[in-house]
Amino acid sequence: EVSEVSGVAGGTFIVTGGLGGLGLLTAKVLVRLGAARLVLLSRSGQVSHEGQGLEGELSWLQEESGCDVRVLRCDVSEEASVVSMLAAVRGMCLEGAGGSGSGSGIRGIIHAAGVIRDSLIRGGGASAGCAAVWSSKAQSAWLLHEHSVADDLKYFVVFSSIVSAIGNIGQAAYSASNSYLDGLVEHRAQRGLAGVSIQWPAVSGIGMAAAAAVDVDGISIGPSEAERILYECFVMRGGGGVRTIVPPGIRSWLKKGVLMQFEGVVRATAVAATVGDGRQSASRSGGQGRASRQKSRGQALQQQQCGMSAAEVSQIVRSVVES
Repeated sequence: EVSEVSGVAGGTFIVTGGLGGLGLLTAKVLVRLGAARLVLLSRSGQVSHEGQGLEGELSWLQEESGCDVRVLRCDVSEEASVVSMLAAVRGMCLEGAGGSGSGSGIRGIIHAAGVIRDSLIRGGGASAGCAAVWSSKAQSAWLLHEHSVADDLKYFVVFSSIVSAIGNIGQAAYSASNSYLDGLVEHRAQRGLAGVSIQWPAVSGIGMAAAAAVDVDGISIGPSEAERILYECFVMRGGGGVRTIVPPGIRSWLKKGVLMQFEGVVRATAVAATVGDGRQSASRSGGQGRASRQKSRGQALQQQQCGMSAAEVSQIVRSVVES
């Protein structure tokens, strides 16, 4: 009954990152909505993360689902690879239609590929992983968009991240790359093309965050909730644009993050006051007294910042900056 109204039934779909946690979950939803053919793309051709039960999911899709499920090795950040892959999938569609072209064509593309390379900007560490993050997310999305415009897709779904909306420490490159996906969907909408960007939080037990053993307490949803969101996305295809998935614990997580950042500012300010300002002041005429005052202020800040509320820490930071 659902498949009749979803627009998925009988269609061919491409899923990038198709052997990852969210990619395989998406494939399962598409099968249950009646997709005729799935093309799961992967750079390695292997299930992405061990210990998440993904091998069993892939086995079910290929052997028991009743859907034509194919795995193709493809680096979607490389233009030649994207062009070749799309040509191959179009050929599959024509074969399925007996060469007549009737009812053939790629119905949708779901861009679930991505990598995480968390690093702080301080010290230049962020630049090392920026290219990998950008190419897997943003560059790949653009190539898929650019070379599929003529296919008249009914679905073009990109998997963004809630980090695009709220940011996160050490994820500047990841945030920027996902923000690009959101912008690309808006660009497609202006051209009258289908497009949905889902700003996912972490999904517990599957995907990149689970593989990296990242603490996602407060910013995660369960696989069943993720599955429900995907059903809504494919059934309610008329509603495009950017969809932000807000996990139930986000408020407390944000408060915790803000407090940590304020405390970091206070520590950095204290060090600067103790070391940097003290040395500079000592070199000036009559600077010994000021250096002593700065050192005392820095020590006081270090003592005060422990065990304080965010508001109290904020007040201290503001007083130091204004002075």
